[in-house]
Amino acid sequence: MGLPIVVVVAEQHPILRTSLAALLSHDGYRVFQAEDLNATLSCINRIRDLAVLLADLDMPGWKSIVQHALDTAPDAFVVAMAGVERIPEISALNQHGVQMCLEKPLILRMFARRLVKSSDDEMRRDCRGHWR
Repeated sequence: MGLPIVVVVAEQHPILRTSLAALLSHDGYRVFQAEDLNATLSCINRIRDLAVLLADLDMPGWKSIVQHALDTAPDAFVVAMAGVERIPEISALNQHGVQMCLEKPLILRMFARRLVKSSDDEMRRDCRGHWR
C-alpha cells in the first residue's frame, strides 16, 4: 500500500475548510489546510508530493495559488470551489489549470465520491503510482 494522497484545502471559510479536511482525512488522504493566499503558498512550498488542490474561487489570489501549485506539482489535480452565482465557464477555468469546479455549498459525501471518481479517471495514468 502506497503513501496517502496529499491534498491541500485552500478555503477561506473555516467551517468548510475543516469539514473538508476532516472528511478527506477520514477517507485516508493526508490533508493540509490553508485559509488565505500566503498560507496556501507556504503550505505548497512545504509539500513535496501534492496530488490534489482544492481552491476556493472566492479567495483573493486563487489564480496565483493554482499557478504555484502547478509550477510545484505539474501533475496535481486542481478542483475549484465557488458559489453558484460565481462559477466561471469551465473553459476559462481550464485555461488556469483547473480540471473540475464544484458548487458551494458542498454536500461533503457527494463531494468525496465525485473527487474519487474524477481522480481515478484522471490519475490512473499517473506514473508516480499514488493513485490506483
